[in-house]
Amino acid sequence: MFIISLTLSNFCLGNACSIVLRASTQQILDEAERSLHDALCVLSTHMKEARTVPGAGAAEMLMATAVKLESQKVLRSLTVCCQLVNNITLC
Repeated sequence: MFIISLTLSNFCLGNACSIVLRASTQQILDEAERSLHDALCVLSTHMKEARTVPGAGAAEMLMATAVKLESQKVLRSLTVCCQLVNNITLC
């Protein structure tokens, strides 16, 4: 088992945080460390300058939500139409 311990601190505020990464292979541990480093860089950049451009699938999620809302409207319309046809045929 491979273990890496990182200590992050903010000397101005007197805060500190430790992160321990464990993995079964060195390759997985290296990948986890790179991912953590990337996340910390994004957080650090965002804290310095809060301008953000949505990414990481944000456009796809927005489109999926819009399609879902429209499909619910269509399903409601179809349900109403089916109920009307059913009522007409029962008369």
